[in-house]
Amino acid sequence: MVYCPKCGNDVGEAEYCIKCGTNILQTRLKKLEAKLNQKSQISNIIKIQEEIQKVRKRIAENNEKKLLRLINKANSIPLKQFKEFMEFSSDKECLDWIISLSDDSPIRLDGNLVIFKSEERNQITQRDIGGLIQTCFFCGAILNKYDKTCIQCSREILHCPICKGSINFGEQIGKCSHCENFFHYSHASEWIKIKGKCAICNQEMNEEDLIIYYEGKGKK
Repeated sequence: MVYCPKCGNDVGEAEYCIKCGTNILQTRLKKLEAKLNQKSQISNIIKIQEEIQKVRKRIAENNEKKLLRLINKANSIPLKQFKEFMEFSSDKECLDWIISLSDDSPIRLDGNLVIFKSEERNQITQRDIGGLIQTCFFCGAILNKYDKTCIQCSREILHCPICKGSINFGEQIGKCSHCENFFHYSHASEWIKIKGKCAICNQEMNEEDLIIYYEGKGKK
């Protein structure tokens, strides 16, 4: 059995438990973002931006794993504990998120208990969890489907015009060099290959015209 060197919890084959691993990644992310704000050569900026993207993606994956593990482990959890576990900033924020989930979600509210539906628990995957958690692309805060702006950083919530889904923390996004609209990068790239133009402004485009956008100082 392997234990986390930070807290002593069983980690299976991982180096750290999910919580400690996420804390390490968050610290790494803050250091990288601080570097990005310093005056650097353009080549260094691109390397830092790429590293930030990788760290953000790993943090998002850890959050999905954390919720999946909880659903598979417990039948229910008090709302207060669930709020702390998911790191919501207020009871209202937590309640709004649960209420906004679809009827076929494995999570539901029963009084002050958050219930994990037993019939779906064994079938749910990390990909399913990823579909439940909508996060702010800029700061990673958990959002509900009715939010227009992030309650943490007040930035506008980004949506991909092609798939109509939210653009979440850790996902790679592309920006049209003509109209500057944002898309999931993979969706825009595939669209341009087939259509040869932007999905919004209809300007002719090739893949070189699709900018890989990084939060901070943002162009490839």
